Amino acid sequence: ATSCFRVGQRWQLVSGGLDGKVVHWNFNKIRALHSFPVAQAPAQQGQMVNPRYPYCLAPHRNGEHIAVGLGDGSVSVLDLSQRKQLYEFEAWPNMISALRFAEFGQDTVLLAGGSDKRVLVSQLPRADSGVDPLSDLSPALREALSESQAPSGGGGVKSTVKRLLGLKCTSQVNAIESTAEGRVYVGDLGAGILEFDLCAAVVPQPET
Repeated sequence: ATSCFRVGQRWQLVSGGLDGKVVHWNFNKIRALHSFPVAQAPAQQGQMVNPRYPYCLAPHRNGEHIAVGLGDGSVSVLDLSQRKQLYEFEAWPNMISALRFAEFGQDTVLLAGGSDKRVLVSQLPRADSGVDPLSDLSPALREALSESQAPSGGGGVKSTVKRLLGLKCTSQVNAIESTAEGRVYVGDLGAGILEFDLCAAVVPQPET
């Protein structure tokens, strides 16, 4: 259903399929290095359609982590080297169709869009928790993102992921890009590209 290259590793890629697994490959030797059975966790309460198949992947620039968007609206973050799940949280009630690590926020901000016509701006924990991951942003963007930082629960791994903002789109989200200055660009099923300036005076708040 989806695949991406592992950052910094020439012969490695990651795939997600309708067998409910995320597989880390050495495609030069056509060999699976590890398999993550992401569909085995219990579905979110009230989920009637779209099982927990991996529909989209977002590689982290450190080459170690990868985010997985699942059919039940959950996002799982995996560590490829340690072969374990780091976090899981519920982004939206329905399928996650697009994921991207943001260009702002010191590689801790994750953008998750889905069939709910929304993009969630969330912040992942850092190992060096004494450093504010938003400290490298402009004062306007830092203030905007700091206004709403409620922890996001859910998933099989205890999560300290923070829901920062919810961006409303016109239809299912298919692609997400961002800039270091805090702009987010979204391609959905509409005719145009949506632009969100997170430094704007009025910033949409996350929806529950």
